[in-house]
Amino acid sequence: MAQVPVFRSLEVRRELPETKIHSLAQDDNGEVWMGTDRGLWSFNGVEFTPHALNDSLGEFTVISLNVRDKDHMMLGCEDGDLWIVDEYGPRLLRQGGDRAGVSSIIQDEDRSIVTTYGSGVMVIEGDSVRTINTSNGLPDDFIYCSYLDESGVLWIGSDRGLSMISNYQSSPDVQNFSEEEGLTDNIVMSMVKGKGDLIWLGLYDNGMISFDTKNHEFEVPEKIKEWGHGKVNDMICLKNEIWAATRSGIVDYEFSGYHRLRILTGNEGDLLKLTSFLLGDKGNIWVTDGEELYYTSGEGIEVKGSHNGDDISNVSTILATEDGKVWFSNDKGLFCYMPFVKDIE
Repeated sequence: MAQVPVFRSLEVRRELPETKIHSLAQDDNGEVWMGTDRGLWSFNGVEFTPHALNDSLGEFTVISLNVRDKDHMMLGCEDGDLWIVDEYGPRLLRQGGDRAGVSSIIQDEDRSIVTTYGSGVMVIEGDSVRTINTSNGLPDDFIYCSYLDESGVLWIGSDRGLSMISNYQSSPDVQNFSEEEGLTDNIVMSMVKGKGDLIWLGLYDNGMISFDTKNHEFEVPEKIKEWGHGKVNDMICLKNEIWAATRSGIVDYEFSGYHRLRILTGNEGDLLKLTSFLLGDKGNIWVTDGEELYYTSGEGIEVKGSHNGDDISNVSTILATEDGKVWFSNDKGLFCYMPFVKDIE
């Protein structure tokens, strides 16, 4: 007997026509929250509910979400506005105006860490906001990616290399790493935790490079030194492999064993300009290029362009939840797939 993943559509909801969903998150009660170009919405499995940030719901384009439950969440808007929703209701924490938009929101035990496209890093505790930017030692305020390690050190990727921020909670100590320290490309587009003390960096021109966070040493795998796949938009670390989303499809580098390098493309061998990854509950990896939705079990990529006549192209965001469901959205609405396993002879 062998087991293969089978996917079936649970339901397709169209209560949000002509609405683009930019971000998805699930709270501790299983409710799915959506950041859209019509503000904040939630879906409880039966109906959609709008949540006004002020008297006008449609003025806000929510692009980043960090959700614990309906009374504890943070929203980042396209214009740079930053909102907190708690038991007292929604509150504007920072007026964006012409400031940079929010690129990511990370939550530690006591505070939120917000990275931005142009304003550096904000550390938020209650209503207190502290900014870490070039005046504190960051080489650049345009942040592409971030990672908070288990020791409480914040790692930042920008147009000017990799930055390590210690003691970000009070008096930040910033240490920067660039080409002078062995980084092969100063534009760090993506970042993922590797094995042990390693983090892997996805670069704009020169592929991937590992960095030892304890010894502060870079290492370029021999098979990645001749790179011809463009920028690394996203990465995911599997048991013995690093996958990179690139213009060539998935670049799969095996960092143990035979150290092989291979390219996973579409069913017809097409080059797929992939942008992001998501690891599903059953070990399948979902991928999008901003247009089509794909999934792979590791040996090839299958396009999920439609299901039962429903168009599921133009995918903007994907979410895998603890109950095994895979949610994704496009300009047609919100979709949900549940993976289950089928035994075959």
